[in-house]
Amino acid sequence: MLKLPVALPLEAGGLLVDAEIAMEAYGHPSPDKALVLLHDFTDSHAALEGWASNLVGRGMPIDPAQYWVVSLNLLGSPFGSTSAAMLEGDDDPYAFSLADMARAAAAAMRVVGVKQPRVVAGVGLGGMVGLKMAALFPDLVAGVLTIGSAAALPKGLREELTITWAHHRAGTLKKARIDFLRRHYDKYALTKRFGDAAAVEAFLADEANDFMLDFDARCYASLAQAYGGADLTEALEKITCRALLVAGSPDEVAPATKVRDTYHQIASAGAKARFYEIPSPGGHADLLSEVARIKGPVREFLTSLD
Repeated sequence: MLKLPVALPLEAGGLLVDAEIAMEAYGHPSPDKALVLLHDFTDSHAALEGWASNLVGRGMPIDPAQYWVVSLNLLGSPFGSTSAAMLEGDDDPYAFSLADMARAAAAAMRVVGVKQPRVVAGVGLGGMVGLKMAALFPDLVAGVLTIGSAAALPKGLREELTITWAHHRAGTLKKARIDFLRRHYDKYALTKRFGDAAAVEAFLADEANDFMLDFDARCYASLAQAYGGADLTEALEKITCRALLVAGSPDEVAPATKVRDTYHQIASAGAKARFYEIPSPGGHADLLSEVARIKGPVREFLTSLD
């Protein structure tokens, strides 16, 4: 657990005092060879316990034998960082923004002695935080690697996520979660897997039920508001570091066309950027299943930052 030594200025105003960021690290501690890893919307910093098993590890695109992998929990996540789960009541607290998350991650890096990581790598929401960090702190971030992250979510999904607090207050959060899962999974893959619409709906309902038992509802609402409200369009022109953007296809959360547009905006501003598209058979939920296909380009990108 990392306790931030100074108060964190919040985009909405005010200061967050005594904020904490949870973390895990893999590989030999070496701040000069640090790679900062940021998780997706509802994942956690426990990267090797499931979601990053195809991304991080021996023989994987990111090898802890070569880099000290520092996996940070996002501000607002219920898995140890300062979040709405730490407050009493069901008000609308800790509605952190993307900029707040980026500043918290940068402060956490300084606590562990990472002055300039080789790269900030993020998936989904974590990738958006990484891009925001690169825009806010050009002298801090040498490179940014994103997987399934665009400048903003599709309009319809943004609108759905930004009213998640209203669903929480109305007692309809399960419905909101099911609506998100319909975009999180590729519908054709689900139909092929389960055979008919009724079976697909039963699967989504079970997924939402299990999720609501394990994930703090206030944190979900807060993170959803940040994710839906995030728009990096004006920040992209401020990115000067090298960037590698990876899109999954199909992916309704971060469509490959939107990720490609984000890449073009970064490159047109003068930064050295590259774009790759990989299969994601199950949609955003299956984003990292085929990431080994670009092990070479990822390692080439990391080496270019040495």
